[in-house]
Formats: sequence, structure tokens, C-alpha cells
Amino acid sequence: MSSHAIEPNRYDDVRESIQASKTALLQRIKEVDETFKDVSSDTIIQIIMEKIKNCLNGRRIRNLRGVRSDLPKTIDRLGNLSIFLALKKRSSPMTCAFEDPLFSETEKEFLKSEGVSTLTPQDFLSEKIAPFEDENLVDVFFIPRCNLVLMNNLLFSNWNSQEMKQMLLICPEIEYGRGDRWRGLHALQGVISAYESKLVRSEQLYGDYHFHAVALLEFPCRLPEINRQEPHSKWCLAPKYLYRNPEGLVEGETHEILTSNLDLIRKHFNDTGFTQEYLANLEKALEGRRIRCLKFLGYKRLGALLHFLEQTAFVLNIKDHFGITKVIAQEPKATESDKAYLNSLGIATPEADECDKPEEGLEEDEVTLIYMRQLYTDLRNSLIKANRQQMRKLVVITDVYIGKGTDWYQNLNDEGKELLDKRSEDVKKMRLEDPEAFQLDELCKFEGGSVKFPLRYEIFGLTPPGEPFPWCPFFGMEILSYPKASL
Repeated sequence: MSSHAIEPNRYDDVRESIQASKTALLQRIKEVDETFKDVSSDTIIQIIMEKIKNCLNGRRIRNLRGVRSDLPKTIDRLGNLSIFLALKKRSSPMTCAFEDPLFSETEKEFLKSEGVSTLTPQDFLSEKIAPFEDENLVDVFFIPRCNLVLMNNLLFSNWNSQEMKQMLLICPEIEYGRGDRWRGLHALQGVISAYESKLVRSEQLYGDYHFHAVALLEFPCRLPEINRQEPHSKWCLAPKYLYRNPEGLVEGETHEILTSNLDLIRKHFNDTGFTQEYLANLEKALEGRRIRCLKFLGYKRLGALLHFLEQTAFVLNIKDHFGITKVIAQEPKATESDKAYLNSLGIATPEADECDKPEEGLEEDEVTLIYMRQLYTDLRNSLIKANRQQMRKLVVITDVYIGKGTDWYQNLNDEGKELLDKRSEDVKKMRLEDPEAFQLDELCKFEGGSVKFPLRYEIFGLTPPGEPFPWCPFFGMEILSYPKASL
């Protein structure tokens, strides 16, 4: 059989993979986006394309550029590519290219046959958009699963340029841009501020995952000035294949990458004196008692990577300093890979319980150290209630009440105080409606009567000005030791 006879089927496997990923992505969109709940898959694509067409408003796409760099999450790698190809087909851009470090050679050849160039991945710090000869042309960057560092760099390189007004981004919806994933990224923080001031146009295209939606952003107005220093992404999870700063965190969930990231955070804790400070305060709280067991409760998941790394680094420093051999981690939503990694660090991962059993097997001068951050309040109360007759057997590191009347409250700006006051009022109403759901007497008595050692919280110093709450892992956390044997 000649080679020409098999040529039409050469890319069948690629097409089938793209179609399967497209089907899975569209099904997930139907599940998470109410507007598409009762819409057929083909119609979803049509609606998305129509939204993009409306945003283009008669303008033609000069360059259609796709970037995918979210290496740990391969679930929708080809699914979003299918939407990109649909956009290419319907918009007929003058040039079209896509970059993805995971492309196989066959996938690259297939895209070339479809008129899509495949580019070498870059960091976008020198990606200046070329001048436009026609105001009816735009460049569209399709980056719904692009690392935020790269998205930031693209914006940073073109900030307030004339060309930026003719740049459209199909990207994560900007209102989801608060939190530690965005810290240190000046351009993204500037876009958030501009969005809140209605200087950025945003049109949601489709929902994807419970925390993430895809939108089309446009920048028709001059934006607020930003820090013009080169982006400092040390504490952002940048792609390993591009990363310039060997001292920065790297995107990925392999044991090697996780451990490298943990080591960097632990070193920073040490270099800033934070480790020495909280270990000294823990020594004071122990009052000569020894830690027999360390329980790490509610650590979230590797998916919440920065949160996981920060908390784990904190706990490991305690483990090593005191030579604790029995360390237990419990998290109801932990995956098997989460548990496997913690096991590799010498941390046991039994099934999560209701925290309603008293600590047992402790000698006279021994304690269990409990580390819990953002653990459900009812579980915290259960833990204290179960040990109410042996409070000297516990030392607890936890986030505490930070409302009006506390020192923590004074560290918030006016917006933060207002939000917290509203939250407190909402909780009061819920307590009146369902008193049994808020039986927290033991927890309140424990927190109110304990000797307290607040943790220093602004460890990374990256909270943008004007944020209502600090972007830091330990705000509102204290080391607590109850001075009496029982509540």
C-alpha cells in the first residue's frame, strides 16, 4: 500500500483525542455553568463563538495566539484547543499560532495541516505587540489555561501601550483574581483594580470548574499605573521550563518539585526569623512539656498548592526542631497522591474523623500539638469538648476569632472591617435561626481563657495596597495553651 493511501487517516488519533477532550469539556461546562445546563454541545460552541463575535464588533483578528502552560492539569489540554480551533475556523485570522510544551510531534504536524503554527514556549517578558496599521484589527490571545505568571508578563510588557487597546484576552475571569495565586504579579493586580473601576471590559464566555470561568477581556481605556519593576514572581508558581529565578517556586505536583518548593519556603521562614520566632513561642507555651504527637488537621489539598506548601513548611519545622516521630495529617478531601506525598515526609495519613475522641496514651509531661487552620468550626469545638477534662494535654495552633474587639481586627483596613462586621451579623442571624448548629461553648471558652502567642503573619510582604484582608498564610493564627487542667 502506498503512503498516499494512508495519508487521509494520518491524524485520526489526534482528531479522536481532541474530540474526546472536547466532549468532556463541554459536559463539564454544562455541569458548572447554569446558562448551558439544557443546551446541546454543538449549541454551546455556537453561543461561545457568537459572544466572541459580538465583542469583536466587526473587527478582524490579525493574530490569533493560543498559549497553554498549565502542566499539572492535563484534563482539558485538548478540550480548550478544540475551542481555539473553532474560533480560528469562524474568524479567519490573518495569522494563527499555538504553544503548548506538551504537544507531541504528531499534534504539531496536525496543527500545521490546519494552518496553525506551533511556537516555542516563552515567558512573554519581551512580547511587545506590533503596531497596528488599521484600527479595525485586533490581536486575540487565547489563554484560559495559561500560567498566571505568563499572563501577567504579557500585560506587563504592553501596559498602557497604544496596542493594548487592540488586544483581547480570552482568559480566567478577572473577578476570580484575588488570593495568593496572584500575589507579586503587578499587572494582574492592576487589571483587578481597573476592572473594579470599570476600566476593563469583561464578557464571561463559559464556566469551567467550580472556581474558574473563562472570559474575554478588553482594555479600551488607560489603566492605573503599576509597579514598573520587572515582575517579581518568586512566590508564584511559574512553569519550570521557562523559569528564570532559581530561588522561586515552580509549578508542578511531582514529589521532587513539591519538596524543592517546600525547601524554598522553609528557607525563607528561617531567613526572616519567622521560624525561630514561632518555635520560641511554642517553647513558652509548652512550659517544659514534651510533644508526643503532632496532628495536622484541615490542610486542604495539593490543588490549593500555596496554602498546602505554607502550612506543611510550618509543620515540618516544628517536627524537625522537636524531633517528633509521630505526625498525623487528616483532611477529608485529600487525594491518594496528597497522602502519598505526606507519607514520603514521614507524616501518617489516616482517614479523617470527627475530632471527637480524647487524646490517649500521654505521659504526665506529654502533650499532643494540634495544628489546624480553616478547619470546620464544629470539628474544632468537638476536639476541645472531647479533651475538656485534660486541657493540659493539648497545645493548639489555630486561626481564632478576629472580629471587633480583637487586636487582629485593628490590623484590617476600613473595607476589611466592614466586610468582617457584615459577616459577624450574618452569623448572629444564623445562630438565632438555628441555635443547635452553633453550639461552640467549649471552643469559645478555650480561646477566651488560653495563654496566647500570636503568629507574625506578613511573611512574604506581597499584599497589594488597599486589600481588605492580608494575603498571607498566618493572619489570625495563635498558639494557644489552656492554663488549667479542665475547662
